[in-house]
Amino acid sequence: MVQNFNSVSEFTKNVSRGTFGISLITLTEPKMRKTNNPFYGRVHKASYMTNVALGYDYENSVNNRLDKKGLEADFQAEKPKGKSWCEYPYILQADKDASIKYLRCTMRANTKAKSVFILDGKIVTDAAIEAQIKGFIQTSSTSKKQAESGLDDAEQVVVRDYKLDGVIYLGQGEKSFNRVLGFADLSKLREFFK
Repeated sequence: MVQNFNSVSEFTKNVSRGTFGISLITLTEPKMRKTNNPFYGRVHKASYMTNVALGYDYENSVNNRLDKKGLEADFQAEKPKGKSWCEYPYILQADKDASIKYLRCTMRANTKAKSVFILDGKIVTDAAIEAQIKGFIQTSSTSKKQAESGLDDAEQVVVRDYKLDGVIYLGQGEKSFNRVLGFADLSKLREFFK
């Protein structure tokens, strides 16, 4: 039976904690350097990800990986920077503005992602312009704390927080949250990223 949910929160309440196999589509504004950046404030990134995990406890996940390596599993996670849990372990809210909420996702080793840049509302198809945009994007770093505990970059637990406003689609099997009614069919959403 197909189940369509009206909110991200409603979707997360209907999947098992620690579940994987989630399809996710997001629309985000990437963090960019401002200095001499002609693209600043004009770029968005649309991403389609498969086999994303929801509801994983970050601290437990890191300790499980340390234990599998035969290392001391005493990792202690810090509070998410600038955020607090409002629906643990799925949804966080900004400390400064509780109306801003985030979906916490864990990226697995077999999580696949494809992204496109959108400049001034149009998908970037010119490779040279895409390369220029990438040159201004701030890259995300790995966890120094996990590295100090003994996990190299490839072994680390990777979590990402996406603003709920930017979550376009969530799906697992017959369950889905779909913000864009014109893209009611998952196959149409997948076609967008080919």
